[in-house]
Amino acid sequence: MENKNGFCDKYLRFVDFLSELAGKISGWLLVLLIFLLVYEVVMRKIFSHPSSWNYDVSYMVGGSAILLGGAMALKNRRHVRVDVIYALLSPKKQTILNIVLAILFFFPLIFFGTNKIMGMTLKSWAIKEKVMVGMTTVPIYPMKTALLISMILLLLQGTAEFIRELKNLKKLKSQQENMPIR
Repeated sequence: MENKNGFCDKYLRFVDFLSELAGKISGWLLVLLIFLLVYEVVMRKIFSHPSSWNYDVSYMVGGSAILLGGAMALKNRRHVRVDVIYALLSPKKQTILNIVLAILFFFPLIFFGTNKIMGMTLKSWAIKEKVMVGMTTVPIYPMKTALLISMILLLLQGTAEFIRELKNLKKLKSQQENMPIR
């Protein structure tokens, strides 16, 4: 039993590290996005010479930053949750609800989405897919790769949170069993 707990704890720490790393990369991508936007404003307003590439690169950098931050948001419980009913539940019932919702919604959606996105990303790389959104064509496969990486990170972090919920349920049950009867 010790080895399982040791492995679980190592897995949880590793996934948390990956999520934090992705979150930090996301933050630096936002800094890059700010520089790109400031560059474009200066080129357009001061030099009257807008770039043909900045819009496309900016939306890809911004999109990647948002996507990569998802796992860290899940780790830190920053995703949107409707707490109206949730707050009325006991900690044990909250944990059970988290487990049930993960099984019914989170894992099926993440597995389906990751599978779909993996196919799209591989095809995009194979044909070196490009898109024209602004004034020029740019490769879209890096953006699709960021989306795939984000989905994988969400799956890993979701699995880590699921393990934490199971451990928490076990702890709450043992606390309940050890309570003196009045």
